[in-house]
Amino acid sequence: MQNFKRLLAAVCALVTLVLCCAGCSTPANAMTIDGYEVSTGEYLANLYNMFYQAYYNSGLYYTAYYNNYTAEQIWDMDQTYGEGDTALTMKLDDYVKQMAKDSLIRQQVVKDLLKENELTLTDEDKKSLAEQMEQYNEAEFLQFGFNRENYEKMITGYNFEESALFYGLYDKGGKKEVKEDEVRKYFDTNYLVYKTFTLSLVDSEGAALKDAEATKIKDQMKGYLDMYNNGTDVLEVYKKYLADEEAKQEADKNDTTTTDKEEEEEIKLNFTSMVATGESANKDLAKALQGLKNGEATTVEYTASGSNKVIAFVVRYDYDTDTYKSKDEYYKDSRKSVLYNIKGDEFEESLKEPIKKMGEKVEVNERTIKMCDPKNLLAE
Repeated sequence: MQNFKRLLAAVCALVTLVLCCAGCSTPANAMTIDGYEVSTGEYLANLYNMFYQAYYNSGLYYTAYYNNYTAEQIWDMDQTYGEGDTALTMKLDDYVKQMAKDSLIRQQVVKDLLKENELTLTDEDKKSLAEQMEQYNEAEFLQFGFNRENYEKMITGYNFEESALFYGLYDKGGKKEVKEDEVRKYFDTNYLVYKTFTLSLVDSEGAALKDAEATKIKDQMKGYLDMYNNGTDVLEVYKKYLADEEAKQEADKNDTTTTDKEEEEEIKLNFTSMVATGESANKDLAKALQGLKNGEATTVEYTASGSNKVIAFVVRYDYDTDTYKSKDEYYKDSRKSVLYNIKGDEFEESLKEPIKKMGEKVEVNERTIKMCDPKNLLAE
């Protein structure tokens, strides 16, 4: 799976996205970027996308949902724009507008670099774009104040052209081609597939367990590791763990009552995976997994989330055998994301200066921006 930003098609149930700027006497253009006139419809398509990214994909939706926020409270939520000492705090509506402008500037830079490097969308890209657009009809776009052409132009620039630029530069035959052995080495080292279960090393209040209790938990986990190393199938080890935890709960409740189960629930220990160098990867867990070969197991202590310290039983695998027939098949399916993990930061760095210069060539139609208020995208 590529690490490029993707749009979601569905609209969540909490709010309704409603007409923005439609029916108004809105100026034809929203801004000009280095001579390129951005129509109001194209701007609205990008505004909609940035709202969607900020509200749904970054988790604001869940905060609003669980706190039963009104639309007014949602727009009052603070967002951080920028990084480090220069970062600004913005209300959601100003943040969405700024991000839409930034996205349009970035898209124009990407178009220029595609032309400069004589790159275009691949046939595969064009097919994927066409298939995505087939999911929609004109009415779905018009209700938001833009049309099908505006939306296609936005998604082409925001996703497909950026992808074409990156892989055109770094994939096979590109000016900055990453050699295949380097891609494969990174994959073998950092794409980790494993099965795991954990025991907590903190109490219900989040405080570290006392030494005696922590030792008891660690001994319990060592017992599972010993079972596996002595030839017990990992699923049977997992079933023993579940039975032990259920027995603990029953003992805590001091309840000896038993109930008959009509049907035994199927127990599975699913594969999971991570990229060791990824932002969300736990470094202690990743290091432990990297020290294992296919089928080998160990226990490892790490902080799972917040201050929730756990001890885990982990078994390393070459690939998810429920999904793939071989490690090579897994590599083939993962290769583009591997390439992006290797060169994504370099690619981002290479865009900074062109984006800065392009930002100096922008003329904004303030009347259009004011009329196309992103607050109109939320209705109770």
